[in-house]
Amino acid sequence: MHVGTGVEGSSLKLAVNAWMTAATVAMSDVLALCDALGIEHATFVTALEAGPLAMPYELQKVRTMDAGTYAAGFAVQLALKDIDLAANLAPPSPLLQVVRDRLERAVAAGHGSDDLAAVDYLRKSA
Repeated sequence: MHVGTGVEGSSLKLAVNAWMTAATVAMSDVLALCDALGIEHATFVTALEAGPLAMPYELQKVRTMDAGTYAAGFAVQLALKDIDLAANLAPPSPLLQVVRDRLERAVAAGHGSDDLAAVDYLRKSA
């Protein structure tokens, strides 16, 4: 996909990675909500798959989070690097600050080289 001749490609990559990272953190939090409400993750996934809210990437992350195996696809530390770059180039974003904090906690807990799904480690250890 050609988006320009300057920094447009890098900028688009940062925006896409911010979206993907925020969505993954949100998925982890919603799985914790499902746990608290007694909703099976498979039921939640089926509800998403049945409509326009299905995000194949995030549905795959549910499986990864539930398995608790975080073989790196897109490492937490790389997501943190991109969130930091985006923060330096754009106005402050409260959402991205929350996402950044979550990534930092995952790195501090030893998950920096693990897949982004490792932001779910807190739910798995609770």
